[in-house]
Amino acid sequence: MKAIINDTTGILVRGAYLYPDCYIGLGLGSGLNACYLESIHNIKKHCDRSFDSYPIDTEFGAFGDNGVINFVRTKFDTEVDRETTNSTEFTFDKYIGGKYIGELIRKVLIKFIDEKILFNGFLTNKLNTFGSISAIDLSVIQE
Repeated sequence: MKAIINDTTGILVRGAYLYPDCYIGLGLGSGLNACYLESIHNIKKHCDRSFDSYPIDTEFGAFGDNGVINFVRTKFDTEVDRETTNSTEFTFDKYIGGKYIGELIRKVLIKFIDEKILFNGFLTNKLNTFGSISAIDLSVIQE
């Protein structure tokens, strides 16, 4: 037997191996995603009925791609989305995922600097560089 799985499905498999009552895999890292076990009877398109349940990968990092959560979108979210290689995709990922959080914070800091609320209005070249703040940097600062 061969299987191809993504990271979130792998989290579910590992969790179920360690804890037989585990039914959800949740990945919160560079992006976010969830996988859960669904009863095979609720899956109409699946042909193999020899299993009781089947993993469903939600790819919920793409939640909002249809505009349904635009009401929480800020100008910073719009700017980050515009600068990514996957603009208009993986909207929810870009709101809270580790891959994008540093850039969101960098944009907020620049606004505060421009308004002379922070650092007496002094903007360094490094801070003015796309991608110069990472989620790891934010963790270190928070610590």
